[in-house]
Amino acid sequence: NIFQFGDTPAPSHFNFYFAPSLFYTRRIGRAPQGVVNADFVDMPAETSILGAAKLTGKLPNGVAVGVLDALTDVERARFVTGSDFGRQQVEPMTNYFVSRMTKEIGSTSRVGFMLTSTDRRLPDDLSSTLRKSAQSGGVDGYTSFLNKSWILESSLFGSRVSGSEAAIEATQESPARYFQRPDAKSFHLDPFRTSLEGWGGKLMMSKADGVWRPILAVQANSPGLETNDIGFMQRTDIVETQLIMQYVDQVPRGAFRERNMWTGVWENRNFDGDVFERGVFGQWFGTTQNYLHPNVSLFLVSGAWNDRLTRGGPVVRNAPGYSSDMSFGTDDRKPLSAVLAAHADGSRDSSYSRFIDLTLTARPRSNLQLSIEPNLSRSHDPSQYITTFADPGATRTFGNRYVFSHLEQRSFQIGTRADWTLTPRLSFQLYLQPFIASGDFHNYRELVAARTRDYAPVAAIGSNPDFNFRSVRGSAVVRWEFRPGSALFLAWNENRAVVAPIGDFRFGRDLRA
Repeated sequence: NIFQFGDTPAPSHFNFYFAPSLFYTRRIGRAPQGVVNADFVDMPAETSILGAAKLTGKLPNGVAVGVLDALTDVERARFVTGSDFGRQQVEPMTNYFVSRMTKEIGSTSRVGFMLTSTDRRLPDDLSSTLRKSAQSGGVDGYTSFLNKSWILESSLFGSRVSGSEAAIEATQESPARYFQRPDAKSFHLDPFRTSLEGWGGKLMMSKADGVWRPILAVQANSPGLETNDIGFMQRTDIVETQLIMQYVDQVPRGAFRERNMWTGVWENRNFDGDVFERGVFGQWFGTTQNYLHPNVSLFLVSGAWNDRLTRGGPVVRNAPGYSSDMSFGTDDRKPLSAVLAAHADGSRDSSYSRFIDLTLTARPRSNLQLSIEPNLSRSHDPSQYITTFADPGATRTFGNRYVFSHLEQRSFQIGTRADWTLTPRLSFQLYLQPFIASGDFHNYRELVAARTRDYAPVAAIGSNPDFNFRSVRGSAVVRWEFRPGSALFLAWNENRAVVAPIGDFRFGRDLRA
């Protein structure tokens, strides 16, 4: 936990968007990021880790420290173009560094610091694709008061990435920020920049005990924030506020052992002041006297703006909608248990999404657990982005035409797990997931004007993007603790996938493939 920035003893945290993280371990050894344009390409599936070391510990004065450093190797892809054979570098040698320190202040407070850096030895053919270096750092902390009933927590962090003009221009135009958006007010695209800086922060007050537990929070990430070199971030340019009331009743009474409920409101807006999500929600779950677990939630969102739908184009209007989830689980202490879950959402523009998920778990012995989880989903999106092309006559959309289509998607997957503890020092884990999905594109249309949700029919443009995706992913890990405190791991990973240019979904055919 030492590397978890913003970690506090508050029992509940809510995010109404995917909040950025400063450190995400899967960045180390990630798939190569370079692109090779050729008739045939043999691309490495992952980046080799030459070596890594991690040191964590606590000192008697309440200071905890963590340091991690990893070095990954150069990776090259083989390619064939016509009669030419060759190799091209697709990932440079890269060093990842993370340092963390926290200091306990009495028994009620803590302050922490974190610094990360990513440094690449870039060749010329990757300097326009990847950033040369990236740094991030921040301070976080909390304090509790009134007998630790209330917790005030906060964090402030920043980032800086640098590289060639082309690499930083690509960073500005990435889906996390879209600096090229023609109607933006708080930022603009600068193709001559060689660095980009940004910041983020959070302030939250919450009650940690009692039956009624309010939460008030605000967090923001500036448009220039970028943590994806060693962290994880889906979008920035956001200010989120939330007011939530949590009800916790852990006294057994009637048919229930415990009941929990959340209700509240939230709002997400960008730095231009456009509200792109605003809603109210409620969630309830409980545990019955015989350990059944019902759970239900409902989210209602009003119409708002969408600054991502046109992929760097103007803001458009979103229709109001809803989202709901339900689940029911049996007693997970028994040799056989099950959880049935379902999801449904939709909006006034005819979009919808549905899925149903069943998890079956068996424990034939105390040291063996087997589970299987089939999942079936279907969705319809009337505004799936297809392409953008210039048209000086399209003055209502800033000289570009933005083409969308209806998209019908279906998918099916089966997650299978096995956890077997052979001895207290030797264990085995297996995961296997067959997955199939299809996408059918039809009814093409274009945006009529910015800041509306008005569309006009157009003919299909370009090649048919229909797809049918089939894959199998698997992993296995053997863990041997050859002496107390020392362990050896043996890991295996498998990833097979193929895409067929068809949009229909046929269960038997696709699962066999």
